[in-house]
Amino acid sequence: MSTGPDSAIFSTSGPAPDEFQSDAPTHPGEMLRRVLAARGMTQAELAARTNLSAKHINQVLHGVALMSADVAVALERVLGTPASMWTRLDARWQEERSRDRARDSLSEHTDWAHQFPLKELVSRGLLSGHEQGSNLVDALLGMFRVGSPTAFDRVWLTALQGGFRRAQHFEIDKYSTATWLMLAERQAETRVVGIKPYDPACLRKLLPQLRPLTRLPAADGFAHARQLLAGCGVSLTFVESVAGSRAHGAIWWIAPNRPLIVLSERQKREDTFWFSLFHEISHLLLHPRRTVFVEFEKEIGDDLDGREAEADDFAADIMIPRNHDEQISTLPVKVVPSLADKLDVGVAIVAGRRAHLTDEWRSMSTFRKSLNVAGLRIAADRSIDIATGH
Repeated sequence: MSTGPDSAIFSTSGPAPDEFQSDAPTHPGEMLRRVLAARGMTQAELAARTNLSAKHINQVLHGVALMSADVAVALERVLGTPASMWTRLDARWQEERSRDRARDSLSEHTDWAHQFPLKELVSRGLLSGHEQGSNLVDALLGMFRVGSPTAFDRVWLTALQGGFRRAQHFEIDKYSTATWLMLAERQAETRVVGIKPYDPACLRKLLPQLRPLTRLPAADGFAHARQLLAGCGVSLTFVESVAGSRAHGAIWWIAPNRPLIVLSERQKREDTFWFSLFHEISHLLLHPRRTVFVEFEKEIGDDLDGREAEADDFAADIMIPRNHDEQISTLPVKVVPSLADKLDVGVAIVAGRRAHLTDEWRSMSTFRKSLNVAGLRIAADRSIDIATGH
């Protein structure tokens, strides 16, 4: 019997290992050759002992025939090596072969991959910047959790078509918008624990508690709103806009009973930020479940189905009841803060409403505070556990 580095591992005098430890997948035929060499056993002797043909043993050794469960059991009896080791080796080898074949087939989709905002994905840590060709395509498919570019179109772009149609006056990059939503989905899934199924009745009852949050610094108000909304089964997150997408906010369903509201920093004003939140909440309450809504910058004629106008009106009425519009439109500028106190809303909200009603945006600019983007980024990155309230 021959000796060598494998003879101790596969000796007849001691137990065989449960499986061969290797960083790289090892073909079971290669491992079988090593075992036979360690035992000093010929192919012909193995064929005789296993009652398999010499041809079949040779095909297994050279990867022509699969390592079937029957062969694995026969090898266990003859060599003392567990059948599970052989089947696991074969499964891992076949998996890697399939992965290689799939990766090779992706090389034809490199043009598709370069439609994405790759520099942004690198800057946000999702790509290293070294991915090329099929590796880049593979990385993007994994990022969006789809098996092919066709599946990406079906899952992501088809869902966004309604939003693209409504924003017909602007050139909007659909791949940038999908990327923005993907970043939001990833953040929501990793930052919120124990969220309940969506409860629209709970959400409607919550509205009076959300309005006073506009008086807080945006990051603090956002953090409180996020916790309250999670209690009703609604995920809320903030993701800075991706170049090419003009989205202010969106409703994206990350599970059949779990809507995600994502907000961006477009226009960088507190009143715009808060209005976007209430606008998306309005869609949840007014419009069919599981419908994706993306709020882009709008021009006259963009609201083809009237749903955006409905959401705008409902959101405006939540923030400041519409019966105050006449008072607000004739309000002296200096009285804006005191009316905000009276209405229990942020000063920026009253200023934004007055500017919208009168088109006097410049006179309200002092009260329309700039958005603290850095603070929102930090607040959105914090994990929360609904069960514990932290």
